[in-house]
Amino acid sequence: QGEELEQKGKVVVATTHAIIHFFLPRFVTEFRKTHPRVNFDIEGGGLEMILERVEAAEVDFGIANLPEVPEPFLYHRLFETTLKLIAPKKNPFSLRGKLTLDSISRAPFIAFPRSSTLTPFVENRFLEENLNLNVVLVLNNYESVKKYVALGIGIAILDDYALTGEDRKSLDIFSLDHFFGKRDYGLILRKKKYLSPAAKAFIRSIRPGIQFK
Repeated sequence: QGEELEQKGKVVVATTHAIIHFFLPRFVTEFRKTHPRVNFDIEGGGLEMILERVEAAEVDFGIANLPEVPEPFLYHRLFETTLKLIAPKKNPFSLRGKLTLDSISRAPFIAFPRSSTLTPFVENRFLEENLNLNVVLVLNNYESVKKYVALGIGIAILDDYALTGEDRKSLDIFSLDHFFGKRDYGLILRKKKYLSPAAKAFIRSIRPGIQFK
């Protein structure tokens, strides 16, 4: 414990806005209790930015959904997530009863940018059925998407880890398990990158037992 308290320095992370908002807070909070001299620099953005920062060694690691792992990256899975459809309460988009991809495609849709991994994942599933989403608005973070859905602008599809008890009061939430498989999020590291003791300690607090190569 005494040795932990002596660790100091900065942990630099690149990840998505949703991970910053919904996944990281409890880990940063707990870590700061035992490592009060370690500071954090966390940047939010899309996958391209995350990979650029990790490859250039400008960050210690990234967290994102990474469907394929190219060189020079290492990927360590953290958690799985399922997709949910969200709609305004008492939604006017005829989505009551049994959902179909066709009924979803007819409703006004709020999407994430194509640079996200979620949008291609969702769009490709609709294309398999020769359907296109009726995109009326594109936004780049989950909180904005939820706000505009609640206002009645349209519906959206997002990862379930980003939904809270409060969201369930203001939104109708539908399971999409019968249409979409699970996605996973993980740590993205650059091969052979030097990691400080503080960075390694924080990574191990998120994923115990990780072996650094």
